[in-house]
Amino acid sequence: MKVDQLTTNDALVRSVREQLESANSEVLIATQPKMLERIEDSLEQCYQSGTFIALCLYSDPEAAAEYDYETTATLVRAWEQELDTMVSVDHERGVVGQLLEPDEEEDVVGLEYDTERLYGMAMLQFMSQQWDNGEEVYVTPARDLPYECANLRDAALNATLHLREENKIGFDADVREAPAEEDDTWESLQGQLTATRQSFVDPSTNSFFGEIGLIGYTDDGRVTMGGTGAYFEDYEARNITLTSLE
Repeated sequence: MKVDQLTTNDALVRSVREQLESANSEVLIATQPKMLERIEDSLEQCYQSGTFIALCLYSDPEAAAEYDYETTATLVRAWEQELDTMVSVDHERGVVGQLLEPDEEEDVVGLEYDTERLYGMAMLQFMSQQWDNGEEVYVTPARDLPYECANLRDAALNATLHLREENKIGFDADVREAPAEEDDTWESLQGQLTATRQSFVDPSTNSFFGEIGLIGYTDDGRVTMGGTGAYFEDYEARNITLTSLE
């Protein structure tokens, strides 16, 4: 476990940039417009690499809607608050802090962490506070199929968008029975998706807070799939590809 103090604005900006540039699959970020302007190129680079990015901008929705998000984020919400910047990356690390004004003096501007426990706390706060209170500003169009998803959230989002258009979609995923042990064997599973469980786009379709999942049918019947650490679902899934059944 590692937690490092950040003592200057430059150190905070540099840490956020490094977190974005090292992301592999997912970024949850809540920040102010003044920080967004300083990290936008790193955010764009991160998004263009295929990373799922959920951005909550601390701004009124009308002002937030003036930004162009097509090259910087998957989903955007706006919440008119003055809170700390929060960045959570790949289910394991992140940074929290706030840029100081010129007349402010603080010994510590922010914290950088590399531990799943702190990530879990940050993710829960992001979803229950920033995201839940934010107003939807931007949703990326559904990806063309076939589409190799960055992770389960990405799969649930794109499946949701396609199902809303009444598109018939299939899936091909690596799965193992849930709850799984670390050394449990993965196997291939294919079928048709019929529903999702998510709260990233309105209206929410999850049955309890934080639920992310896929529901579908195989030749053997109905199946449910969750992500890393899946417990209530039939399977834990990874390497998900969405396909067209049209």
